[in-house]
Amino acid sequence: MTRITRTGGTLIVLALLGLFPGVPLLRGQDFKAEQPVAMTAPGQAPEIAMVNLLAKQLNLKIKSDPMLPPEELAGVKTLILILGASGKGLGEAGVDLRSETRRAQALISAAKRRGIKLIGMHLGGVMRRGENSQVMIDAAAASLDFLVVRSDGNKDGLFTKMAKDQKIPLVQVEKTLQVGEVLKKIFTL
Repeated sequence: MTRITRTGGTLIVLALLGLFPGVPLLRGQDFKAEQPVAMTAPGQAPEIAMVNLLAKQLNLKIKSDPMLPPEELAGVKTLILILGASGKGLGEAGVDLRSETRRAQALISAAKRRGIKLIGMHLGGVMRRGENSQVMIDAAAASLDFLVVRSDGNKDGLFTKMAKDQKIPLVQVEKTLQVGEVLKKIFTL
């Protein structure tokens, strides 16, 4: 076997395992979701803006509202929850962590009653792994149907363990921009 062939084979194996930078972890790639899609950020994490931008580039229409109430889930087939909390975002929105946790739980409960698929996204990396964010992550963890995580926010394996324990398909990305590729596959765009 030539050196180039061995190297290429190694890169393919690493990519399949999600260990090669720039390639999403492939576990969970069979997960499919349908439109219409709603998205919110309980905890007011700013990453909702990036997902909006990526969705717009794909012509994926998302009803995006950082303060989305459960009553507005009528007709929705997929709900994306941006997992994390921002002290600045909470303050600007005039809400606190307790009320946002209650809203997240109400959204999850309403989504489960309506048969809406729940996708959790933690894209703030290590900066969005503080105590407040953990409250939001814990509020959603057991209810998700699919999980997308930026790898630098999973260095301690929290999301890997959560996905394994709850049997949630997980895709791990190196960069937030790779979420566009994940959305393409999920929604067959």
